[in-house]
Amino acid sequence: MVFMEWQDSFSVGVAALDEDHKKLIATINELYDSLRRGQSKEVMDKILKKMTSYCEEHFTNEERLFAQTNYPAAADHIKEHENLARQLLEIEAKYEANTGSIVSIELMNFLRIWLVDHFLGTDKKYTEHFNANGII
Repeated sequence: MVFMEWQDSFSVGVAALDEDHKKLIATINELYDSLRRGQSKEVMDKILKKMTSYCEEHFTNEERLFAQTNYPAAADHIKEHENLARQLLEIEAKYEANTGSIVSIELMNFLRIWLVDHFLGTDKKYTEHFNANGII
C-alpha cells in the first residue's frame, strides 16, 4: 500500500525541484512501508537518516535558487526550512531513544503536514518568481 502518490497538482513548476519532491514522496512511502511491515529499528533508523539527509540536500537546492534569483521571500522560507529540519531531527532523536509506535505515528503525521503546508503551499509561492527568472 502506498502512503502518498505524486499528483500533478504538487508541481512547483521547476523540474529539478519537482524531482526532489518526488524523491521525498518515495522516501515517505519507504518509511510507511517499513512501519506497516514492522521492520527492525535499524531499518527505520536508516530510512529516517536518509530522509534527514535528503531534506538537507533539497533545502540546499532551493536556497541556491533563492540566492541565484534574489527571491524576495527567501529569508522567511529559509526559516521554515530550518524549523522543519529541526523538527525532523527531534523526531529522529525520539525514535532512536524509543521504539514505541507513537513516535512513528508522530513522524507520519509530521510528514503529511509538511507536504501539505510546505511544498504544496510555501514552495508554490516561488513558482512565478523562478519561472520569470528562466528556471523551469
